[in-house]
Amino acid sequence: MKKIISENYKSIRVKPINFNDKDDLLFKNEYVKTIPETYYLFDKNIYLNNNNLYKYKYLNKYLSETKMDTDNWNFFKNSLKKLVNKSFPKHISYIDQASWVIDDKSINYFHWMTDVLSRIALIPPPLLDNYPIMVPKKLIYKSFIRESLELLKTNYITYEENDSYKIGKMLITSHVAPAGNFNKNFILTVRDQLLKTIDTRPNTGARLWVSRKKQNRRILVNEDEILEILLEFGFQIILPEELSFKEQLKLFSGASLLAGTHGAALTNAMFMETNSSILEIRASNDTHRNPFFTLASEFDLRYYYLLANPKIDSLESDLYLNPKNLKNTLMSILN
Repeated sequence: MKKIISENYKSIRVKPINFNDKDDLLFKNEYVKTIPETYYLFDKNIYLNNNNLYKYKYLNKYLSETKMDTDNWNFFKNSLKKLVNKSFPKHISYIDQASWVIDDKSINYFHWMTDVLSRIALIPPPLLDNYPIMVPKKLIYKSFIRESLELLKTNYITYEENDSYKIGKMLITSHVAPAGNFNKNFILTVRDQLLKTIDTRPNTGARLWVSRKKQNRRILVNEDEILEILLEFGFQIILPEELSFKEQLKLFSGASLLAGTHGAALTNAMFMETNSSILEIRASNDTHRNPFFTLASEFDLRYYYLLANPKIDSLESDLYLNPKNLKNTLMSILN
């Protein structure tokens, strides 16, 4: 049984505030995007192994619901391999009822906050009580995953990825939007539910810079020089990985300006007040990754961008940001 929860619709995005015509290539594919219908369905006697769902043990099923990008997956080959090798483990644990809401990208902060929590939000609460979501133990070890589930009082079951399970009746949700896009029917609900868990929403008007200096990619090679400018403009320098999820929720919900290099920490813009500003530092060779531009549109935020020069021809390259360009952009935003 398949239950349609929301129909498809067109999401229309506003161009960046500081848009330059020469950068149209960066954004032109995002101005209008079709957000597909969402649904959940039920199926009986589903087998789970290594985060793949199977029917009759060997028929790999529900690829579009378990993978973020199915282009490089072939469910037929995977099914045939299981069948030929008889590789499904003999010991199988039984679970009566459960829900499926994750995919192969769910361990990432951005994907968890925007996709997984939205998939949970499309399940009616009475069903969620009876069909707890299944979460691999390695995900629960991530504090933001564990904390967000606890704050939302979400019923869940943990499992070992390498073990095998048979679920008597499984509720399986669709994705809510293509990767890097959002469905307003659910993402706003997620934001509102999480904000209700903090005592008061602070109105600090803080200016926050999320640093990536402790990461292993997309680091600003001249960040020390950049930080001097940021401090002149009254920014707080934030290392999100040093904060609990609830601390991040409270901090970012009171910010008026969030800035930083393209990365998962910018997802916290979803907790800011309408008409707050986000400044994304993005690689000049990145012509297709626009999740924070589209996020800003869905949450009615003022989106600005600055291009930085990659050190090598890679989307994961460290970057050099022109300090003068940053200073001029911040003056424009704050004036």
